[in-house]
Amino acid sequence: MTDPLDILADHLQGLADQVAAALQAARAMQAERNEPVDFQPLTRQPDIRSDDLIEPSAAASRFHIAKDTVRLWCRQNKVFCVKDGGRWLVSASSIRAKRRAG
Repeated sequence: MTDPLDILADHLQGLADQVAAALQAARAMQAERNEPVDFQPLTRQPDIRSDDLIEPSAAASRFHIAKDTVRLWCRQNKVFCVKDGGRWLVSASSIRAKRRAG
């Protein structure tokens, strides 16, 4: 009997391969249009605790940055963000790391 976790892992790997191919195609299309590629997708989901997730406005206040900057970083995948029930939450530790990195 095949282990269900092995089946799931194989399925997820197939999906990951499809996403990688789609990203490669999108980058090629952008390169043809001479537009810069300004996003770096997460290579893996970071280990995020639920108490690390805060609202963008709270992140802006805590780290003394503009709310628009937090939203921009989320759109550009420069920090880890997740949508929870219609509202966005951002990882405080990922903002902290982004600020350290520059």
